[in-house]
Amino acid sequence: MPKFVPKDISENVNVDKTDPLQVFIRAGVGLVLICVIFFAVLVSVSEVMIRFMPDTLDKGLAKLYRSKVQTPEELEGERLHLQKLLDGFVDPMEFGDQPFRLGIVDTEVKNAMAFPGRNIAITTGLLESLNIENEVMMILGNELGHYKNSDHLQSLGRGMMLMGISQVLQIGGAGGMGQLAAGSTGLFDLKHSRQQETEADEYGVVALHRHYGH
Repeated sequence: MPKFVPKDISENVNVDKTDPLQVFIRAGVGLVLICVIFFAVLVSVSEVMIRFMPDTLDKGLAKLYRSKVQTPEELEGERLHLQKLLDGFVDPMEFGDQPFRLGIVDTEVKNAMAFPGRNIAITTGLLESLNIENEVMMILGNELGHYKNSDHLQSLGRGMMLMGISQVLQIGGAGGMGQLAAGSTGLFDLKHSRQQETEADEYGVVALHRHYGH
């Protein structure tokens, strides 16, 4: 029977030779790609679904957002003036007979928002920075463009998806890589939002030309 002869061991065989930093980077990149692809697929599916049922979703969510477009009493006169401009600006051939309602939000923040239920809000901060009627109408045209493309519902859906992905990564204990993945999906959403703004602006310009003839 041959005698066992042990070999000399010059290194620790229990330690992986792979650089831990490389392992971390590969895992991080893989997690980011999975999250971004998963998020992109969900966004595409939700956009198709929303385009088939925007009116149903709008009516269901209208009550939740109605309180966000309440106009202070002292601004009701200005609101009625803007409402009249909006009513004459909306093309019934595109949006049907259901009216849009405009509200003024008293804040210094310069912004305009499209909420479900055909509710449009514009802030006093933005109104005070405008000089001519065409500027107001361009902003309203932009918001109508968002409605035309159902952007307000799509943005709401993407926000819920981002929140869900972040929660799953936190529960899964992904730590820093989870934050990186969530941030990457956020950048994808930002690019998508910018594209929506561009398309809404294009609609606003066309509507402005159609309304004023120049």
